[in-house]
Amino acid sequence: MNSVIKGASYILAHAPDMVIHNGTTQTTERIVNPNSEYLVKLPSHLRSYEDVLNYRPNQTYIGNLTPAELGAVEQPWYDKPVESGSRYGKFGEIMPEDEFYMLMQVCDVFDLLHLEKGFVADVKPRFAANPIISEDIVARVHEGVEQCRGYLL
Repeated sequence: MNSVIKGASYILAHAPDMVIHNGTTQTTERIVNPNSEYLVKLPSHLRSYEDVLNYRPNQTYIGNLTPAELGAVEQPWYDKPVESGSRYGKFGEIMPEDEFYMLMQVCDVFDLLHLEKGFVADVKPRFAANPIISEDIVARVHEGVEQCRGYLL
């Protein structure tokens, strides 16, 4: 029997809540120094989804710009956004945080991730509208739970 890869794509997930709640540095800092200046200032240093879409290296990663086009722009690139970055490129997409959580839940074969029912109802239509997400993937979305204990993740 031979294995075959039928397709592949890239995904960049914009998940700022994961940086705040799940990063190793943040987790340690929350234990050692819960009122630290670092933790207080962290949210203000995270990019918005629009900023992530319009960041030239991200558009290059998903195939909307060539490496040569990126290289022609003087660094640093953070202050030189593209005019209107696209979520989708020929190599993949830049997925927003809420849909990424939905994708994580669909892939969770151990039933570790529970999303709140209202969250699922709100996000599922956008998740289903993603041209990369097939109907069989959408069918694996759990309805959600009435109330979560602790973090959603």
